[in-house]
Amino acid sequence: MFLPDECTTELNLPLNDEAILQIVGNRERSLLAAVTSSNLYIFLPNPRLLLCTYRRQESEILERGKYKSLCWRQNSASVCLTTDSNCLYIYTVDISLENDCFNLEDENYEFRRTSSLLYYKGKRPIVNLTLAVIANLESEPSCITSIRDELFVCLHDGWVHRITWAGDFMKELSFHVRLIPFAYDQVSNKSEILKDSDIYIVDFVYSPLIGGICMLLSDGRPALLVSNSQQLDSESLTGIWVHGAKNVTSCSANHKFRLVYFGHENGEISAYSLDDTNGSLFQVFVQKLFVKNGTQFLESVGAVKQIECLNQGAVTGVIWEKRKTDSNCPPILAFFSPFGAQWWTSLEDVLAEEYHEQSYLCLEWGVEGHQLWLGLQKSVYVMNIVHSQQDSVDRIVLLGHDKVYLSPKRCYQTEASAPQYVWPTFTVPHDYISPNWPVRLVGFDSECAKIMVVVGTRGFCYYNFKTNKWRLFRKEAQEKSLFVTGGITVFEDFIIACACDKSQETENIYIFHHEDQLDLELAEKVRTGRVLLMNSKHNHLITLDVQCLITIFGMNSEPVSERNRLSLQRMAEIRINDLLPHPTCVVSVQLTSLNYYKDAAEFGFGMDALLVNVSGHLLMLCALNKPHPNSNDYNHFQLHQPMLIASNVERIWVQTAQQNIPHLNKALWINAGCRKMKVWLPLAGSGGQSTDSRQSFMSSRIMLPVETNTYVLSIDEDCLASGVESMALLPTLKHHANQYVHQLSRTSEVFMHKLLKQLLKRNLGTYALQIVSACRDLSYFGHILELLLHDVLEEEATSSEPIPEPLLPRVVAFVREFPEYLKIIVYCARKTELAIRNHLFTVSHHPRELFRLCLEEEQLETATSSLIVLQSLETAVASVEFATTLLDEALTKRKWKIARDIVRFLQSIDKKDLEDVPESPLGQKLASKQPNKSIFIADDNNEDFGIVFNSSNELKNSITNSIAPRSKPSIVSQPSFNATSSTNPPRLLLNRSGSINSQPLLPSPNTPPPLAEMPELISTQVSEILNHHAVGLLNNYGVRDLGSFSAHLGYDLTAFFKHPSSRFQAASDQFPLILMKLHAQFNWPYPMATELVVSNGHVPIVSPSPSSISIIDETSSISSEDITSSPNFVLTPKVNGELRHQKMTRRIATDFNRKVFEKLCEKSKAKGTKQSEDEICYIQKAIADADALEWTLFLAILRQDVSNLSKTLLRSTHNLNKMGRFLKIARPGVAALIEWAETSCSAYTPILEFFREYIEVSIESRKPNIEIAQGALQSLELSN
Repeated sequence: MFLPDECTTELNLPLNDEAILQIVGNRERSLLAAVTSSNLYIFLPNPRLLLCTYRRQESEILERGKYKSLCWRQNSASVCLTTDSNCLYIYTVDISLENDCFNLEDENYEFRRTSSLLYYKGKRPIVNLTLAVIANLESEPSCITSIRDELFVCLHDGWVHRITWAGDFMKELSFHVRLIPFAYDQVSNKSEILKDSDIYIVDFVYSPLIGGICMLLSDGRPALLVSNSQQLDSESLTGIWVHGAKNVTSCSANHKFRLVYFGHENGEISAYSLDDTNGSLFQVFVQKLFVKNGTQFLESVGAVKQIECLNQGAVTGVIWEKRKTDSNCPPILAFFSPFGAQWWTSLEDVLAEEYHEQSYLCLEWGVEGHQLWLGLQKSVYVMNIVHSQQDSVDRIVLLGHDKVYLSPKRCYQTEASAPQYVWPTFTVPHDYISPNWPVRLVGFDSECAKIMVVVGTRGFCYYNFKTNKWRLFRKEAQEKSLFVTGGITVFEDFIIACACDKSQETENIYIFHHEDQLDLELAEKVRTGRVLLMNSKHNHLITLDVQCLITIFGMNSEPVSERNRLSLQRMAEIRINDLLPHPTCVVSVQLTSLNYYKDAAEFGFGMDALLVNVSGHLLMLCALNKPHPNSNDYNHFQLHQPMLIASNVERIWVQTAQQNIPHLNKALWINAGCRKMKVWLPLAGSGGQSTDSRQSFMSSRIMLPVETNTYVLSIDEDCLASGVESMALLPTLKHHANQYVHQLSRTSEVFMHKLLKQLLKRNLGTYALQIVSACRDLSYFGHILELLLHDVLEEEATSSEPIPEPLLPRVVAFVREFPEYLKIIVYCARKTELAIRNHLFTVSHHPRELFRLCLEEEQLETATSSLIVLQSLETAVASVEFATTLLDEALTKRKWKIARDIVRFLQSIDKKDLEDVPESPLGQKLASKQPNKSIFIADDNNEDFGIVFNSSNELKNSITNSIAPRSKPSIVSQPSFNATSSTNPPRLLLNRSGSINSQPLLPSPNTPPPLAEMPELISTQVSEILNHHAVGLLNNYGVRDLGSFSAHLGYDLTAFFKHPSSRFQAASDQFPLILMKLHAQFNWPYPMATELVVSNGHVPIVSPSPSSISIIDETSSISSEDITSSPNFVLTPKVNGELRHQKMTRRIATDFNRKVFEKLCEKSKAKGTKQSEDEICYIQKAIADADALEWTLFLAILRQDVSNLSKTLLRSTHNLNKMGRFLKIARPGVAALIEWAETSCSAYTPILEFFREYIEVSIESRKPNIEIAQGALQSLELSN
């Protein structure tokens, strides 16, 4: 995969006001020539230097015409140019590598270089152009190409002349296009001659591996020119028409994949390949430019201007003309894979408002595809390119011209806020890359965690991940003489390279130990031929040489002295001459294990299949079956007939990340370009039956297409298809609109549902069930099934024609096998358009049934989503009934956030919703009716106590603000509670009076309430439901749940505790149970006995010395108005004086003990977490504001804090009935707590005794009033 990276570079040409006509590189791309109508420029790609400029005189231009096209000689010794006035120029290129074209030393001392990075070690040759030949032609030349050591010059009169680089015409080999017979294949006897005299050749591309010369005629018809003679003489030439290709504007050839590309006038790109059976050209693919963002620019895409394929065949660059010259559209450029997958387009980088450049005029690839040179009107743009490593499987590796990008492991990506942009980048040392630019190959160990080897033009260097250091060759001469040909790999502690030593002219496999110095004298050597490809798999090494010989080595690491030594054992040699048109056509060779059967023949330990990708045709070579143990047949490495597995193959790999998923752990993954991804899936179990039949092996596998939006580079451990995309950053200046800075980002895509769809379509549900069951640990497991259902539903529901065998029932039955069935169905229905929901419900369940099942299985979050679906299908009255049921369940199960959302939903129903009564049945509504209002219900499974982070006022405001102004708040100032607390809460059943009925589930149609009153009735009765559940929580002593209930639903606890229905009803023997429940609810620790260091384990009540009586009384005296208002109270001076004396004495003692008690509590470690303490404070404040004395006492005991209790007792002084009731409950209750503490928690005893003493002191200070209150209570009880 090739993508732009970093920023583009603009090279302004000196004294040039002319458009760039053509940019052509020499064979090695070490020099690039750019030509305008009058000038010729020679560039060095690294560093980007202008080495030579050849400028013609105006008189010469007028006489012999302007430059038109350019062609390099194969040895870079000459360059040929044609003009539009029937002339041909041949220049001699003199390249002097001994001298440098620029002075690197400056006379100014201030400009001295102090860093090694400023010293460029590469060659900067001096280039001189000398005019050698000027040839006058009979007609204007249309195109020119170099074949072997000759020039083929095509003229407008139809002639094709062959000229030597010395300027000699080869008349006997020249031919005219109208004399060539044309046919549609090479075996047919029918041929035709061109009759039109104006036809000539406009493009001419030599394609030796395809079998001829691809040419494009002036009428837009392409053809392949073939010959049975190596001399390509005129009598042996035959033209092969391209089926269906017309209006072609440009062409190019991919030699490695044996493809011919054609650009069409309508902007399409087509590819053709040669049929080896009859010699005809058949279409491989047709591709249009695709844009995800910025589709408005597709209207400006015109004819294809140029197609240029990289020499290695890995990428194709295409530029287009624009239909409207004044269109505000950027220059159009795109990269395609060999088989048509679009990797990148410039139209996705639309960021600037204005573009001054009309379009790209020409393009050329740099060395190894690391650069793309683009010609504009007056300058040259150079784009930096990165490409993926072919052999990487589990990690994404991208190669830049001087750096390597390695994707981090999946487990590390969760720590970054934007992990897709994080790339561990390894910059190659300047001392190595400067003379050996650019990076060609990279090798890693199996884990990508020990050694990384980088190969440039000569030698290599490696990076140690443990030491974070680079290591280079010790001797620079050895580095310059070593040329890595076939590749490089890492096995354990060893670096293995297939290279050629230029100094000795030998081909070897070199083995280096990573702890040794990089020295050829210390390396182990294995003599081989010239290796073109090398690959490793576990402990096997595979090589392919120029003799078409595949050699399989076994790698064995043996301990020798202090460290291991690696030895290579030749295990098998396979000649594949008959399978290859040329060794260059081999894309990859991989040894792997694809057979499940135990007795299958093997090339090595566990390796039973050899996969060879020949120009996109994937061949599998398997050894013959193992002979019988008693047999003397040792020819078990003889091969079966090669089998074609797939075509249009760009890249293959065997999944290694998920070994625990059946069938996928031995699957073969294939990237097929525009045909997306395919998987060759085994269907036999890992312990399948033994067989000797190769047909059984083949029949147990199936090829499944898996369409993805991402060009897949790897399958990670989470079973996600991973790829890469390049995004452009916004240019700061408008006149630099084309100068982007590109940033690489990784993309991930779920593909498992598409694989399951293909299996279910082929009635292979058993295998689909086995695969998906092994994926249950994936975080997005439910999403896989949801995507599967959604894709099939949308495909079949929107089909214009009836489907004979619909897949949707099979998918629904498949999803029903999993406990997530209800969630998947409901979520899919919620995200699906209303018009096609009926298609889903006809094969699954009715929405009402789904809602009922969700409640039965206590899936309240799913029921909430189901309620949204029902809202769009049912009347508002029915929705109210379903919402009431769900609200009841949510409150019962303490799902406060769900309850909050349901309350919002109910209070958002207005009169318009109630007036909309559907007249059509459900099936018709599903196809026609749109929902009146979309209610958002948050999908939040977090049911933690959120009161710490949400104040009561903010929560009440957040709930109230979402209610219509005419509706009543959910909590009224004087809530109407039921007198008794029943187990069944009130239902939201509406009648005219607004009361709560207990009979029907829906309002009677005969006596419906007025529509204008119903929203208010709904709001009032929602309050009744909330009040009922609040009473139930309090009766069960669920104080923390009550606080959470209040925090999430904005429920007013103060108003609740002020109401008589919340009166404390517990008996004194329930006090220990309540205290233990509070400890459990708030996770509050019990006090420890060692924390209170007092005599006998108690805090005594002592009489303080006079000097210590300095504590100010925090309580206030009872008002005279309250005292005199009591009819039974008579105050005498004597009694009053004694009472004051006792009150003061007792209170002073208690204040002192309170001070001691507070200091002991500060040192106590028996405290909960900060969250628990904040939660208690929240509830304690609401209870204290309501003067709920009993619950204030419990929370004060729990926190060991008397401040709130003291304030509450002070405020409740005037309420004689409340004080009397509290005294009647508190005294026996505290006594019961002390009795419980003495047997169960002795550390609680001094705390409880203090609270008892404190209550008594507080009561005695108000004894007359309390006695009156107690008398009143007794009289009330007697009257009752």
